[in-house]
Amino acid sequence: MGDITIDFPDINNAFIRALNLNTVCWNYVTILKRSENSDCHKYSEKLMEFIKSDKQIIVLEEEFHEIKRFLRNWSKYNSTQLSIRSRKKAFIGFNSKIRLFLSNNYDLNAIRDLLGFKIVLFTSKEDNLKSQKLAYKLMNDLLHFFLVQRKATLLTAESRLGEPLQENSETAKKIFVYNKSFLNPEFESKVKNYVMHPKDTGYQGLHAYVKTSAGLVFEVQVKTLAMDIYGESIHKMHKKQRYANFKIPLDYEKIKIPGVAFDSNNYLLSDKCGLLTSVNPFNLI
Repeated sequence: MGDITIDFPDINNAFIRALNLNTVCWNYVTILKRSENSDCHKYSEKLMEFIKSDKQIIVLEEEFHEIKRFLRNWSKYNSTQLSIRSRKKAFIGFNSKIRLFLSNNYDLNAIRDLLGFKIVLFTSKEDNLKSQKLAYKLMNDLLHFFLVQRKATLLTAESRLGEPLQENSETAKKIFVYNKSFLNPEFESKVKNYVMHPKDTGYQGLHAYVKTSAGLVFEVQVKTLAMDIYGESIHKMHKKQRYANFKIPLDYEKIKIPGVAFDSNNYLLSDKCGLLTSVNPFNLI
């Protein structure tokens, strides 16, 4: 399916006099609603989820504690260690993904990764069949936990983005790929299996989308240590490739958020505790 050209309203005006990124989001939702384009109306409705998710963070933390309790027992039973962290997708990244879906005529309701958890198994630095089977086992057991103990629902995975990995490519030589899935049959259609079918960047992992009985929707990612190390190393490159044609041009001179200033290279300057730091959060897409 080819890309669709959509004339999105200028995002820079959303930053003027904004107090924080939630205000930016509110401002841009207002701008989008003024448009006569029906896609922009869908855009505004989806973008509102960014603000509404603040109220869901507490509920997400409750799920976080329940999952940690399950994982403690699971790791002990399977004689392995692991880590888990929760996250909320960055505003610019979420905004860019909405644009990408609209431009490819994908259903915006399929974007379900605003909130999520990443679980990493402390396996070896290089994958093998044993480590990947363990990742499959964890996902199978975790989804069973959500369904049975948490009375949750598994949602259909969002549309796959990007090109598949070419088997004979240089990237394919850097990772371990086994051409068989070990997901339980009932989970096959609900999990994005990037372990068996890596992205063209070499990214691997198992992604599933859960809806709790309270209506909270979040993504769960399961990776081996090797997958996580490689994934982090290509993260920025992967994002740049995915959103190469969907960059959001920002006029940093228009950003008027109190306490925020930018240097000549558009890097954020902040002076906390007397220490000057320079980061560029608006490029984290």
